[in-house]
Amino acid sequence: MTIYIYTEDEEGLGHNDRPNVAQGEPVLRDLNLVLNYVDQWNDLDPISTEPSVDDLNHSDILKDNKIFTDRYHAIFNESQSYLLRGISQRIYTEGHFAPDVDDDESKQVDLQETSSSSISDDVKRTEYTANYDEEIDVDDDDGIEVTDEIQISTDPNPNMREKLNKNRRDRRISTGPTGMRFRDWNEEYQRYYNQFVGALQTGEKYMMGMLRQGEVMRGMHCVAQEFADTASIYAKIIVSEFELPLHEKTIKPIDIGGAAGGTKYRVQNILFKFAFDALVTRDPDLWMYGGDQPDHRAAIKAAKNELKGLEAHSSRYVEGLHYPMMALVDYKGYRVIALAILPIDKGTLRYGSDDGGMNVHAEDEELNEKMELAGKRLGLCGHVTGTRQKKVIYGPGDIEGHRGHDGRLYVVDFGRVLPPEYPKLRVFPNNRSVFSELIRSELLVTSRIPLCSDAFTRWSSHDDPIERKRLNDDVARVSMAARGHRIDLLLQRILSRQNVFARFATDAIDDELLSVLDRLGSAIHALGLNYRHIGVIYAKCNEPCVRTVLLSIAAARCAKSELRDIMRSKMKEIKTPSDELTKFLNVVAGKSKLSKNYWRRDLCRQLEMWFQFSFTRDEIDNFDLEDMANVRLVLSLLIRLSHIHVAEEARKTITKPLSPGSRFSFSFVPSDIRGNDVYCRHRSDIYFSAGSQAVRRVKRRIEKAVAGDSGRVHDDSTKRDIQYAIDRLTRATESNPICPLYHMALSVAFSEKAMLLGRLSPTEYQWCFINVSRCLQAWKDFPPALGVLVRLLDNYARECGRRGQLKKRDKIEEEAKKLGSRLSKLGEWKLYGISQVFRDE
Repeated sequence: MTIYIYTEDEEGLGHNDRPNVAQGEPVLRDLNLVLNYVDQWNDLDPISTEPSVDDLNHSDILKDNKIFTDRYHAIFNESQSYLLRGISQRIYTEGHFAPDVDDDESKQVDLQETSSSSISDDVKRTEYTANYDEEIDVDDDDGIEVTDEIQISTDPNPNMREKLNKNRRDRRISTGPTGMRFRDWNEEYQRYYNQFVGALQTGEKYMMGMLRQGEVMRGMHCVAQEFADTASIYAKIIVSEFELPLHEKTIKPIDIGGAAGGTKYRVQNILFKFAFDALVTRDPDLWMYGGDQPDHRAAIKAAKNELKGLEAHSSRYVEGLHYPMMALVDYKGYRVIALAILPIDKGTLRYGSDDGGMNVHAEDEELNEKMELAGKRLGLCGHVTGTRQKKVIYGPGDIEGHRGHDGRLYVVDFGRVLPPEYPKLRVFPNNRSVFSELIRSELLVTSRIPLCSDAFTRWSSHDDPIERKRLNDDVARVSMAARGHRIDLLLQRILSRQNVFARFATDAIDDELLSVLDRLGSAIHALGLNYRHIGVIYAKCNEPCVRTVLLSIAAARCAKSELRDIMRSKMKEIKTPSDELTKFLNVVAGKSKLSKNYWRRDLCRQLEMWFQFSFTRDEIDNFDLEDMANVRLVLSLLIRLSHIHVAEEARKTITKPLSPGSRFSFSFVPSDIRGNDVYCRHRSDIYFSAGSQAVRRVKRRIEKAVAGDSGRVHDDSTKRDIQYAIDRLTRATESNPICPLYHMALSVAFSEKAMLLGRLSPTEYQWCFINVSRCLQAWKDFPPALGVLVRLLDNYARECGRRGQLKKRDKIEEEAKKLGSRLSKLGEWKLYGISQVFRDE
């Protein structure tokens, strides 16, 4: 039996079809998380201070070989999922590689791909135009031809020279506009990406073979990491030279048309553009995000939405759709978007619009089907868009689908893939917010109603006004539901652990305590909420310690945006803005004569405009950050978010607890500021592959230790590796929170840690169960995820036994057996490519 894994709602929705969700009925699905095993059944028996069995620690866990026997024979049984066995073995490491597939099976895994490409000299990117999106619709009342052959080596012991030669062979070169030859990032990346998505579609055995060989994932990681590193280097140069005269610039700007994004640069086959607000029309002036004046903060947010939209669209894994490599580089107050040059131009456009909706394309039937499938998988509805030539589009009207010069289907311009949040819900309504304040992908995929990316804009151009209003109303209902039930659910979780928030007032603010805020952010996002909703959460919360932390988070983020503006404005005056950093940090801390003016004028206004706080006139006139928030926490978060290097002595003084009744008294001096780092946001591929590679290294050490009966691995290096894997895979889930594979891989890493160290903390187990739930919510009955859950329950049952919770252990073991029985009935899996879910007997 083959099980075809897919979302439950993919079948049957045309662009005019919608679920029958009447007014008053819930528009959001229940989250359907698995049972909270950590908090369940704790009253069955008292917790003993002495473990009922010998407590195993990280230095001798491998002496219990039965653990590994159980793991490889019970969890990795051949009748169950292959992916669970292969998910953490996907990366080739520097150690010797000994494939564990049978010869006959490995011969069936064909990983060769041949393609040719003619790379164009320029790339056309979508630009907003003045004649279309200047109006908001919100109701008043409501180059070189190459041939690739990817050969997977069967030599288990390749020497270093072969590795280096392989790396050189994998690099692809294209010719730039001046005739110079540059590295073809796109061609390298697409070769690996094709195989990865193809393996998901082809089936379990193919995927297993690909992961065991490791070449594909290793190749994806190498090219993605090198692209991000190169983009960071050149973006830093471009920003540093931004205010220099043209003849003094090392890297000259280019003119490829379009006003949005401002000046553009092309270096090493990478296109760079600044995230600035764009002037849409003149007389009167109309800015894209700010309206009557530029709003560069919103433009910076919109650039991040571009990356979020790309991640969401690509995580639907539609075979045949290809996506650009992209990175966001933050430096000295600027955000630069870096994109790999693609083999597309104006003549390759086949889907969407590149002229502000005057002409909309949808003439390529293959591309139309794939874009419709991706849209349905994401929870988007088809809608009519365009002025001269109206077409049904899944996604925003300005998304672009191209049939590239290399024959591949490329999708670009994802800035408005996610639908906008209902603008009338803001404390201060701003119709231009529909272009930068979008709903999160987690909320979109849990909506029972497919939503329109172009809601509340003139891009939605159906001739029937009733249909347009329906599309707007659907998004409004989901937006309001998120602010209602989801915030209430979040507050229940927060208030059940309010003692943790009380620690911020009494304890040193170290990394461990800041991790509480990381988990809070994850909880906010998992419920489909944004940080901009903190003011709404604050208004509904009556617990002082929680309110203090919430306002501190929002104040730090306001200060981060203010600091960006200051650094940009001072670029003309000073080369190194460390003096400005010192002055502003003292203003925020209350150690400047400008502090109260900043708190009561700028900060309060920003809290209201950006984070939905609502203050009375009296509260604003008497606003004191030390009374309303935790200044130590605000400064710690500001330094962290702005990537400022602070001297160690200053950092310790900032974070140390205050004496009862005392006020924050530290003042910064220029020598406390050691620098401001460049920060690069990558696509999730980098984090996913790096984390998987670290898990692979850990598993190799464990396997060698067990095979050699040594019963030990090198404790420190293995422990660091598994923690690094967890950190990288956590970043992957944060970058692409609706990708089920990432959540499952993170749970695998935690499971490996449990096997290695003998135990996890209750918080880590809880995090594991949440991640498995997110995977199963997206792909119901996904065998690898069920297998990971069984494995985690086995480990957790063992932990309960060590703690003396024998009755709870029995309950957990019973749950594991039930899931194991359910898992054994599932056969091989495929991620099926058509709009239905079925089982093939």
